[in-house]
Amino acid sequence: MRNCLSITGLVFFLVSIVSCSNKRNETEEEYPLLEEEAVMEAPSESLEDIFAKHPEESFEERFESMNPWRKAYFKNEWDEDRPDKPYLYTTLSGTGWGIQISYESAESTNTLSGVFAIFITDEHGKTSMYGPVNILVRGSDDETKIMPVTEVHDGVAYIADPYVVEGFKEYLNSDQFDILLEFEKYNERHKTKAHWWSEPGFFNHAVETMF
Repeated sequence: MRNCLSITGLVFFLVSIVSCSNKRNETEEEYPLLEEEAVMEAPSESLEDIFAKHPEESFEERFESMNPWRKAYFKNEWDEDRPDKPYLYTTLSGTGWGIQISYESAESTNTLSGVFAIFITDEHGKTSMYGPVNILVRGSDDETKIMPVTEVHDGVAYIADPYVVEGFKEYLNSDQFDILLEFEKYNERHKTKAHWWSEPGFFNHAVETMF
């Protein structure tokens, strides 16, 4: 009797092992184990690493391939480009809304330093915002400065004070900074922030060569 129980127990044990093995194989087929390389995220490259890939390139060559600035023209009543009214622009990917920064030269605006126009964008393009608008910039030294807005017109915030314009140029000519835009929209307070990075001097070079 005892031998029968032992044999029965042994058979049950073997059946259990086979059953568990089959279930494990089924699970592995349904959810295959990922290789370690597949689940590891590639580390984000630093600005120095990106530039170090092209040490043999001149500043002009790097500017040609990595310049974030684009040139456009204001339109006339016929929706045609006005060659006498060019401007430069770049768009930063913000949290919630993008931030477009445009710059008109001192010559085209008859000012000492030119004028910046800043507005928010979404997937449909330009999106209106309403004053007051606060623009905060934080440099690599972790110091935060306010960029006072001269006026808000048709959903665009303008920076025209020569001292503020020159200060903003310094940030745009640096390698990186953070920008925080606080604004009113739909009668509510909103904010979006973005990170800027570029090779130092790209903004000045864009102004000198693209206007």
